[in-house]
Amino acid sequence: MADVAVIVLGVMAQIRDFAKDIKENDRQACRLIERVKAIEPAVLAVKQGTNMSSSESLRQLLGTVEMIRNFLGGYARMSNFNRALKRKSNASEFTQFGIHINEGVQALSLDIAVDAWAKEDAADRLDDLENMVDTMERMERNRTENHAEILGVLKALRKDERLELTEWDEIDYDKDLDFKGSSRLGSGGFGEVCTAKWNGSHVAVKRLLAGDLHRDDVRTLRKEIRIHSNLRFDHVVQLYAASTIPPRLCLVVELASRGSLRENLHSSSEPLAHALQTAFLYDIARGMSFLHKKGILHRDLKSANVLMFANGHLKLCDFGLSKIKTESSSRSKRGAVGTAQWMSPEEMDESPASERTDLYSFGVVCFEVITRMEPFKGMNPTQVIKAVVLNERRPQIPEWASGSPDVVPLMEQCWKQDPGHRPEGFGPVVQTLASVVSRNGDPRNHSAVAVDATSSPGTQRSVGPSSDGVGTAPDSVSDGVEASPLVAEEEVGTTALPRDSGNVQAPSKDLLLANKALAPSAGTSGEFKQLTDMIDEDVITKGEDRLHQRPDHREMAKGMYGRAESSRKQGKYVEANSLYLEAIEIQRKTLGPDHPDLAETLNGRALVLKSQGKYAEADALYLRAIEIGEKTHGSSDHPDLATRLSNRADLLQARVCLSENG
Repeated sequence: MADVAVIVLGVMAQIRDFAKDIKENDRQACRLIERVKAIEPAVLAVKQGTNMSSSESLRQLLGTVEMIRNFLGGYARMSNFNRALKRKSNASEFTQFGIHINEGVQALSLDIAVDAWAKEDAADRLDDLENMVDTMERMERNRTENHAEILGVLKALRKDERLELTEWDEIDYDKDLDFKGSSRLGSGGFGEVCTAKWNGSHVAVKRLLAGDLHRDDVRTLRKEIRIHSNLRFDHVVQLYAASTIPPRLCLVVELASRGSLRENLHSSSEPLAHALQTAFLYDIARGMSFLHKKGILHRDLKSANVLMFANGHLKLCDFGLSKIKTESSSRSKRGAVGTAQWMSPEEMDESPASERTDLYSFGVVCFEVITRMEPFKGMNPTQVIKAVVLNERRPQIPEWASGSPDVVPLMEQCWKQDPGHRPEGFGPVVQTLASVVSRNGDPRNHSAVAVDATSSPGTQRSVGPSSDGVGTAPDSVSDGVEASPLVAEEEVGTTALPRDSGNVQAPSKDLLLANKALAPSAGTSGEFKQLTDMIDEDVITKGEDRLHQRPDHREMAKGMYGRAESSRKQGKYVEANSLYLEAIEIQRKTLGPDHPDLAETLNGRALVLKSQGKYAEADALYLRAIEIGEKTHGSSDHPDLATRLSNRADLLQARVCLSENG
């Protein structure tokens, strides 16, 4: 038996010698050699007499290793083109050798985890196939003599590649997606997003610019898709399918009928109700906590990468793709543009990303939710980096902004300059926001519409003026509210495709608004005019056709509304009331009695009347605004309706308090 062991060890040594002729990216061959090496100590033990395996087992093992030696000898001498031609027979050989080695492991009673081999083999086959495609594509570009043969092999390889991608639904872009009646939802440096139908359902398709991606980027993309396809959670956008065979690269995901959070925030200047601020951020924090628990960093968290669904709830998207974009950009010498405003100081300094870099970005998103403004508006990436890294500055909160007293300190803690001074992770953030939502309610839910959305005064804080329009990060801030000891588990959702695949709607122009008049400030805020100019973009809906037939009237009404808002926020209620009345009259005549712009103006005047103690008149305006919202949005769970109901509930509560004290 020892003599047979000696022969087996000799053959194994020859197999080890082939390793120098096998490239590291020949994953199936390398894996086979690794497995042969794994059983070598057991055979050596037989030779030394410390392992009493049967001679029959050793002879079977000898036959297996001799076949492997002969196969690897020919494989090492094979050209890339011939390996591609014989890819299927080679893959079959590797599979059979794996089975025989497994039998040898069992016969020698070795403690080797063979259960994982099937998964390893599938990954190796795909890796080898990707490398073959890469090689054939290079040969095709070089226009070799056998160009026609290479094209034929390349076509077959790509077909096999799709069959090997079994961990998600790999689709044929041209055959499986129906773009009839498709609408474009947005675009960026990575590609564009549009609507489509897949398996009869409405979905969003993120088309990637394959021309900007290297083959390694495609591999990275597949790794991200492999992770994303297994995620199921209420606040993470679900990935349904993907096409990862160049040049048609795309992701098929849940369709968000209300667009991005950015669109909704920037569609109006009216501050969000405090309860809605915390509810939005609670959704985002829960989604981020879920991703971090799965070992996933977002790396590009911003309001544009948060989607809003019909019920007003939010989900995260585009996590992981920033890594591919960054790697692709670095190869083409193009810097990442458009994300510097949300980037942490340590990332700007090219330090590795971590959970706390995502926390910094979350702090900037808090600023967006509070102010409905773009951070560092008007500054280019270089200016932003200088302000954040060198001057330790943050976006400045205008005096008129109504920030929830629960959100502002949380924001300031999350965007601390030193990552070590930020929260330890999203767990504490979720706990803090859960406590606030539990106390104040969620205005998006019917059971919470009677809760006073701003039961405590709005935190109106300027972090400090500076010459370049940004504020200096404070030295110390509150740690926020006491964390709730009870937080719902981040359980995985099980909702089937697709949950929110209705028609795409224009972003809401007023969402849920603050239902307390803002405290008057001394003088007119210059930032207010800047904000209204920034968001003064048309949001086109079917009901606005008449709007563009009378541009002068519309501009006149908008100007009056803006001046009325400014006057109201300065406490000039008589002047504001007069301007609101003029704007209402123009809007009724030019836009009609049920236009959402009119509801927004009615809401503003109701706030003035409430501040003046004219509760009956204010109540009538709130009722009319609710009626318009029901006609316009056709859904009782729309955030606009929730804010009207919340505003009116606050008004009624004030009247009750007045009567009890009077």
